[in-house]
Amino acid sequence: GQDDVQGKVASCRSPYRKGELPPDVVAIVAGIDVQMSGFWYRVRAITSDNSSYAIDGGYLQTIEEVDEVILNKLYNGRKVWRCLIDIGGTKSQESAISKTEETYNWIRSTHGSGVQVFGSKGSSHSMATKIKIGSPIERTPSGKPIPGGLRIIQLNTDLLKDTLFYKIERTAESPEQPGGWWLYDDVPDWEIEQITAEEKRRERGGGTKWHVVRRDNHLLDCEVMCLAAADNEFWGGVALERKRQIKSQVVKPREPRPRQEQRPNPYLEN
Repeated sequence: GQDDVQGKVASCRSPYRKGELPPDVVAIVAGIDVQMSGFWYRVRAITSDNSSYAIDGGYLQTIEEVDEVILNKLYNGRKVWRCLIDIGGTKSQESAISKTEETYNWIRSTHGSGVQVFGSKGSSHSMATKIKIGSPIERTPSGKPIPGGLRIIQLNTDLLKDTLFYKIERTAESPEQPGGWWLYDDVPDWEIEQITAEEKRRERGGGTKWHVVRRDNHLLDCEVMCLAAADNEFWGGVALERKRQIKSQVVKPREPRPRQEQRPNPYLEN
């Protein structure tokens, strides 16, 4: 039941407090859930054994605050590597369309920031994989052209939630295993409630489906985006980033060879 799941999530507390980083961090990922009045977000550090540690999260009221937390903030000297932001649902009200436009504009404004920012969208039709990288879209919902296009990352949210809760169960049962999923030690109860705001139920006709139990499931959506940002299906994920880092450490600049003394050529006259 719900208490059981909440208990498991609550047991995934690391020894680190909010804002503290574990050792051996390879990359920092983030997920942002856009609301009409603000933004829910989660920031996670992924370590070399593929463990994932929450290091920040909460609610931001303005896009300037989002800039601060996602683009400018250094977490122990490190920037966010990759961020997914929800571009909004299929609602056709004007306010929803303008929110999506704002999100597109913000994504475009992040180019050159050193942070990879992508718009993402939960897929309504079934996907065989967890993630599908869309072709760049050329226009905003209201028809404005997007110079250079924007890639939207489609997320199989059901499959990603399955993966997330498998990781949570494994971490709760075998915390010593690599690849754990961790919250900060001082995690507030409301975060745990949002992460467990949906549950998987058996359907009448067989099969299972995720159902919303509590309306505030924003942090769960953010956790799904963090998971997707780090996943191997997304351009090699953090694993590829780790290989790249190792490679750049190994390739050291060549030492210049000591110059050999030029011996005089006996065949040449002075």
